Amino acid sequence: MTSKEKSTASPMLVKNKHGKTVCAHLWTSFDIYPDGNVAPCCYLPGAIMGNINKQSIDEIRNSKEFKDFRKKMTTCGVKKTCQLCPVQLGMNHWEDYDIYKKLPKDSLVRKNAELNEQEIWNGDIELKSKVRKLKYTPSYKCNLNCYHCNQDQYREKKCDRLDKTTVEKVKEVMPTLQIFNPFGGEPFLFPETYEIMQSMLNINPECVLYTTTNANIFAQRTIEYLNKVKIAKIAVSLDGFSKETYEKYRVNGNWELLHKNIEILADIRKKKPFTLIFNASFNNETYKEIPVFMNICRKYDAIGKLVLLQRKSNHDNEFWGKHIRMKRKDWIEFKQLVDNELSDDSLHIDTINALKNIKKMLKRYPYSRYTIYRNNVKQFIIDTLKRVGLFHYVFNLREKILKRR
Repeated sequence: MTSKEKSTASPMLVKNKHGKTVCAHLWTSFDIYPDGNVAPCCYLPGAIMGNINKQSIDEIRNSKEFKDFRKKMTTCGVKKTCQLCPVQLGMNHWEDYDIYKKLPKDSLVRKNAELNEQEIWNGDIELKSKVRKLKYTPSYKCNLNCYHCNQDQYREKKCDRLDKTTVEKVKEVMPTLQIFNPFGGEPFLFPETYEIMQSMLNINPECVLYTTTNANIFAQRTIEYLNKVKIAKIAVSLDGFSKETYEKYRVNGNWELLHKNIEILADIRKKKPFTLIFNASFNNETYKEIPVFMNICRKYDAIGKLVLLQRKSNHDNEFWGKHIRMKRKDWIEFKQLVDNELSDDSLHIDTINALKNIKKMLKRYPYSRYTIYRNNVKQFIIDTLKRVGLFHYVFNLREKILKRR
């Protein structure tokens, strides 16, 4: 097999034999949502590749929509195919599917992964390999009510919940599945999460767990399963870094319970190492707690996935004024706190790139109405250039000019 060339940006960005840098997500995995719709990844939830209620996993994997998307990716490369995402920004280094290489050579998971790696290298459009990673979201139900959560709009509409029979479809591909990623809402609320983890133990103990949790609802069976299954990554969402701010912004959350459960994860991690990530979004109040958050990451040897609070479609002007808008002196302080943390050379590459991205985004952060107007004008120009087919020409010309400076 010809080995693929890794990109310096992220393990998921690879060069195929045609010299194009592509995102491996289109060949390796997909996300299942509560209404049954399937998307290639969480950064493209609107790109519908099929529906699990009407099709099998294998049918969706080679659907016309998926094949057309792969063809475009193979022909044009990731930059011209996808919107900017954490993968392209140099984050998600933990998301490395090469862990299959540690498995025995006769392992079904390894054989399937090797076939899939060859398909990625070749730029194959129709795949013979089975899906390697499934992100499974049975519902948006959650035990918390976070102030900024964009899933509220779906919960308010009482959006669908996945039919429990879809669990059987997941079990059908379990023998070769490399990664199971339960999601939510809060994944440990759902019986499907435990049923599929049990099938991991019964059918394919080599399958590993990725998940994101608020770590406020670890029942005894949660802890038992986390001790039994193989784990590659667990991300804990914080969004508040003292008892006051945590319980203010993560409504119904308990600061003491959070830390108790993080300690449980730390104990499990001593017995079987896995990547621990702390997710954090910073608003016009919590940015002052960046040093506190970074010290929590250092204490638990965790990756810090820091992002700026962004205004979502379900956030109105009142939300912007209350949580995003800030005075210029606050904006300057925010930037200085980020610079202070970037001086630490011992940080994980994902944490460094997350901090660098915050610094970059602060340049156009809508902390004032002026920046909103400026951003709107900039977006109008970009949309116009795309509409007339000149965007990539102008973008490449701009890059050349900047390099000469």
